Amino acid sequence: KIPAAREAAGDAVSGGPERVLLPRALEIGEALRDELRAHPASDRVELAGSARRRADSVHDLDVIATTSDAHALIDAFA
Repeated sequence: KIPAAREAAGDAVSGGPERVLLPRALEIGEALRDELRAHPASDRVELAGSARRRADSVHDLDVIATTSDAHALIDAFA
């Protein structure tokens, strides 16, 4: 499971279509990325999209991952 990333996200991701300023988006995205990287099934995990481009604000976080077991990595979100 990915508890720290969910806790870091808090209201920032549950509020709907609002955008989040880049520093807060990176805080959330980097926590998620780091926890996914620590998962035994992950090979490589990177932030993508507007967070990677360092846009002023972010609507959603894009994460790209390669894995040896996609189901196990996806189940980490459940």
